[in-house]
Amino acid sequence: MSENQVRENPLLKIKTKKARVEFVKSRLQTDDRWLLRGLVAIYRGQTSEEQNINQTVDHNGVGFGAFDAEFLTGMAKLVLDGRGLSKKQMDAVRKAMIKYAGQLVRISGAG
Repeated sequence: MSENQVRENPLLKIKTKKARVEFVKSRLQTDDRWLLRGLVAIYRGQTSEEQNINQTVDHNGVGFGAFDAEFLTGMAKLVLDGRGLSKKQMDAVRKAMIKYAGQLVRISGAG
């Protein structure tokens, strides 16, 4: 692992996967930028069909779970359209996104 990779991805500095997941959970809870980037990253992991219909179709361990798909896909589309989320929406997204911390670690290349 090069010094540039570590500098670009702070998760690579953390020794264990469990600690990386906890770090991401902490950031999702406290940092709006991490939250919105994480939301969009998970959205982009969905298939195009899932993105279009706001539902989980492929149970492949990537993207939002069936329970969250409609809501979080809609929120991700708002973010990508450049629209802001209300405080109530941010709070709901924050609560839902915590369970995707492990997937975000994998997406980052640190998992």
